[in-house]
Parts: sequence; C-alpha cells; structure tokens
Amino acid sequence: MCAADRFWYDTRPTLRKTVDDRATQSGVANKAREDSPSPKNKRFYMSADLDTTRINRDVQKYVDEIIQHLSSVDGATVKASLEVEAESSDGFTQQTVRTISENCQTLRVRDSGFEE
Repeated sequence: MCAADRFWYDTRPTLRKTVDDRATQSGVANKAREDSPSPKNKRFYMSADLDTTRINRDVQKYVDEIIQHLSSVDGATVKASLEVEAESSDGFTQQTVRTISENCQTLRVRDSGFEE
C-alpha cells in the first residue's frame, strides 16, 4: 500500500485523515449513537418584555426567530400566551374600562380585570 492509498480526503479541504482513523471514528460514532441517552432538552420556556410602541415588530421577531423554529420540530407542542399589565395613577375612565372589558370578551381572553 503506497502513501496515497492510506489517506482519504473529506469534502472539506482542511481535513485529511488516514483510513485507520476513519474506521476508528465511524466505529466510535456508531457506538455513540447506540449508547446515547434520550435528549435532555425536552422543554423550552421564555418570558420577554415588549416595547409597547413597537409591539407588532417585537412580536413578529419572536415568531420568526423562536416560535417558528420550535413549531418546525416534529412532535413538538408549542403554546404562546400574552400577558398585559397596565397601571394608571389617575385610574382608568369608565369608558376605557367598558371598552377594554368588551374587547376582552369579544376576543375570548381567558382572564382579565381591573383592580382599584
């Protein structure tokens, strides 16, 4: 066997390994696949503050950069929720309370309310 026969080249030009190395690595890789435990990262959670002046942009970023990737995983269940807190030192007017309450009912918001 000449020196040229002992080497194989990966498709990446910087990697050069011997036939023996390749056989050893494939055996190790196959063994690792057989013995590898199930994935430990089974649940993801996050909480983020949104800028209310740019809420549409911010929510779209989370959808594009996080939720879309999670939703693309086979067998994954993804739930998203929106939590809103608002305070006014002068209190909310009855018109605002009525409008918000009606909108929450129309949008089937799970839980909402005003406090004194």
